[in-house]
Amino acid sequence: MMNLLTKYRPKKLDETIGNKKQAIEVLNFIKKYKKGKALFIYGPPGCGKTLCIELAADELDGELIRITSSDFCDYENIKKTVLASARQLSLGKRKKIILIDDVDYLSDRGMKRGLKELISQSIYPVVLIAENPFTENMKDIRSYCKLIKFDKIRSDSLKTFLEKIAKKEKIKYDEKALAQMAKAENGDVRAALIDMETMSEITDKSVFSERGMEQSIFETLKIIFKAHELENSRIALSQSDKTPEEVFWWLEENITKEYTKPEDIASAYRFLSYADFFQSLIIKRQSWGMYKYFFDMLTSVNVSSENSYRKFVFYQPPKFFMQLKRQKPKGLSGVCKKIGKMTHTSNKAAMSYIPLIKVLIKNGSRFDFDKEDIEAIRNVRAFL
Repeated sequence: MMNLLTKYRPKKLDETIGNKKQAIEVLNFIKKYKKGKALFIYGPPGCGKTLCIELAADELDGELIRITSSDFCDYENIKKTVLASARQLSLGKRKKIILIDDVDYLSDRGMKRGLKELISQSIYPVVLIAENPFTENMKDIRSYCKLIKFDKIRSDSLKTFLEKIAKKEKIKYDEKALAQMAKAENGDVRAALIDMETMSEITDKSVFSERGMEQSIFETLKIIFKAHELENSRIALSQSDKTPEEVFWWLEENITKEYTKPEDIASAYRFLSYADFFQSLIIKRQSWGMYKYFFDMLTSVNVSSENSYRKFVFYQPPKFFMQLKRQKPKGLSGVCKKIGKMTHTSNKAAMSYIPLIKVLIKNGSRFDFDKEDIEAIRNVRAFL
């Protein structure tokens, strides 16, 4: 089966599911753009936020410039690349649309400073996308933006859409199971198409449970391991409730449970080792521009394009996290706060860096840790 996301991607804005009024607002903002004001689109995953901008760019014959949140980690990089592009005329004098996804990850002052300068100086429309713009982190940015909320896609609309695809692709389905699947996807069209791609038929047995925070990591793993297209894996990783650093450990734990052929296992671990290499460079050199390579290597663990593994796998949590949780070394909470500040991650996500930092300290690297912090780190057993 080919990539359903690509095959059934709308070609025009009026072909999308839901959020018709919002799409018109987006189109009008871009057409009547005035310098100094950005467009901030927000809403739940898979409701068509990014797709709307892509289709608007197509309809207006515009050049879409995609910028990731990692591009804002280095202010000098922002000035040389992002701001320079926002001031330059496009080849052929085409209209540019500057799209920045996942802006809720911008927390550093330098990042916010770069974003504000981009909005105020860009001669082209700047569009920001996030799930929730009303966090304290986004308070300064909101005043520079026009906000448009995208709503969750209704389950009945999603069911009708999935039913048409199932018939065209000749996928066997039970109507009640399809309705259950549409509800379980929680309005996420993208997730529904990715899930459908991994199913040989849609029955009560294949639709396991509702998508939620507790099960999101299991859905993420299933897509990364089983999806036929790497783009689907990238989307799943970006939408996971776990950080990429945490997903790294989940992948490491479950590769041998998912794959059985030695060459597939070797390939998966090879890409995971590449991800580990880039992660170490990011921490040691503060080279945040390499984060996108770390991200790409995680999704490249997928080998299903060559060998299809459709068996059900009961994924296990990483032993590293389980053992670390049981240990709870004294002073580890303070260490995680410091690591989180250094790596621009949450205290929870910072735990995944501890084994690497332990090795770096052993090899002579210096961090802003006192004697108690170093003792706490040394007391954590290595599980690498």
